[in-house]
Amino acid sequence: MRYRSLLALVVVVVAATLGGCVGAGARPGSDAPTGSRPSALTASPSTTVPPIATEDGGSASPPPDVAVVTIGPGDAGSTVVVGHGANVFVRLGTDLNWRVSVSDSTILQRAPGVLLVRGAQGLYRANQAGRATITAVGEPACRLSQPPCMAPSRTLTVTVVVR
Repeated sequence: MRYRSLLALVVVVVAATLGGCVGAGARPGSDAPTGSRPSALTASPSTTVPPIATEDGGSASPPPDVAVVTIGPGDAGSTVVVGHGANVFVRLGTDLNWRVSVSDSTILQRAPGVLLVRGAQGLYRANQAGRATITAVGEPACRLSQPPCMAPSRTLTVTVVVR
């Protein structure tokens, strides 16, 4: 049974990858402007939908229980809302060497034994309700050359709220 669940998860990740699903309102290849208000996204199966937080402070109904949300470079500074059991797929590309960390691995745990496609940095499962921050630091490849280049690093932060 566990094999079937893992196989189904891999199929969903491949479908999400081929479908190129990126958070609603995301602009691939761009960061959110400094000082801008982060957007909030909810997850539905294999996609994300428009913001759930309303301007008057209200909120929409909770997201579905099972989903795959893809986080890309355009999602910097955003907040993603997912249901318990959802999967968060981090795909930041190959232009930088990315190191990804999660602030609370009890809320958002890396899926073990999953082979990732090129340009993907991780698949995480929403294990329990709460809030976790995904932080990714991208280093230019030229930093490994001798002498190393002085090109800047890039930091991307996305908050994931599990309901």
